[in-house]
Amino acid sequence: MKKLFTIFATFAMLCAVGCEEQGDDDVNPNDKPNTEEPALPDISPVENICDVMDDAEFIKYCNDNFDTNRDGVLTIKEIQNVRYIDISNSKIYSVNGIAYFENLNEFNANGSSLINVDLRRNANLTMVSFRGCSLLEGVTLPELSIIPDSAFYSCSRLLCKIPQSVTLIGDGAFQNCTSMQELSIGENTTSIGKYAFYGCSGLTSVTIPQSVTSIGEYAFMGASGELTLLCNIPDKYYFYDENSGIKEYYGVFEKSEFSKVIFGEGVTSIGDYAFRNCSSLTSVTIGNGVTSIGERAFAGCTRLASITIPDSVTSIGGRAFWECTSLTSVTIGNDVTSIGYEAFADCSSLASVTIPDSVTSIGDYAFLNCSSLAEVYCKPTTPPSINYDMFYDSASGLTIYVPRASVNAYKSAGGWRNYADAIVGYDF
Repeated sequence: MKKLFTIFATFAMLCAVGCEEQGDDDVNPNDKPNTEEPALPDISPVENICDVMDDAEFIKYCNDNFDTNRDGVLTIKEIQNVRYIDISNSKIYSVNGIAYFENLNEFNANGSSLINVDLRRNANLTMVSFRGCSLLEGVTLPELSIIPDSAFYSCSRLLCKIPQSVTLIGDGAFQNCTSMQELSIGENTTSIGKYAFYGCSGLTSVTIPQSVTSIGEYAFMGASGELTLLCNIPDKYYFYDENSGIKEYYGVFEKSEFSKVIFGEGVTSIGDYAFRNCSSLTSVTIGNGVTSIGERAFAGCTRLASITIPDSVTSIGGRAFWECTSLTSVTIGNDVTSIGYEAFADCSSLASVTIPDSVTSIGDYAFLNCSSLAEVYCKPTTPPSINYDMFYDSASGLTIYVPRASVNAYKSAGGWRNYADAIVGYDF
């Protein structure tokens, strides 16, 4: 029988090597993962656990390490105290039979040749690691509370569902898992570590629940697809250069490659720098619960063509849409009271903007270098407080439309007359 196992294992290993030689290019990013939950692994009574294993290398590993009386038979009694399995850097392609190790606490398979693993019967697992498993296609996890740091780092073929029980996703946990497509993070998760999904370029859909309160730096840099946010976005983080004494600031989703972002119910704030320099972002839907848009929240989103800011928003931070060079249309909600400094500076395609009557102050250089800006519709009857350089270097021929009864007030108010060719009465 062992000879038969050896022949079968050798054939399977050759197949696995062949798959490896074909490379990651053979993975079709359009293929949808199988979302059906497979049946639990069978743990019917057996005299020799090795009889249900199908990998000669794994059989040898288990016999060498756990067959305590060296009789060639691996019994349930012999493995009942096994807490740790380490098959790292092995040629083991299958761990069928691992379901019998019900008291297992840690499983290390870093750099192994594993292809598919089902660990749901290993309910006592607290630590798993598959770092660098380039052939790994699928892992079904038990109800873990933590996905450890680098647990699936560079598992480029992996399709994996994160258990609802997870509260923390560690640093670099799924970094460079380029075949991951749909990511739905469970409602018990509170923390996502830095680099957690860095480089996950195959993602088509990501949902982050309201429970998440912490997202580490670069957690989604290079990640793509559609992002649905149900949580508030933390403010910027920074690196401090001790030599120069300079702080460098970065946004939580900075330089991610999401094409669409939806802020769902429960989101009340968009943090500073949140989506800065997301050059692939073309669509943003801001939910009615959002009250503030942070400083530089969408700065440098060069493909964003339009934005609707709902009535719930009361403040737009400084440089919030700075250098959004494709932005042609902006709808500002009726409850906004302040527009920050350089909020729409260098929006070179912006042709028209309407300022609602709720606005009382507009920051310095708010529309700096808006070279296409031809019309501003300003609804407040009392001219908002502005800086003299609000429209500095904007388009020549700028016309500002104001309430008819307030024309003289705008013409005499400091700043408003400085850059407008005409202040014209208008019936709003």
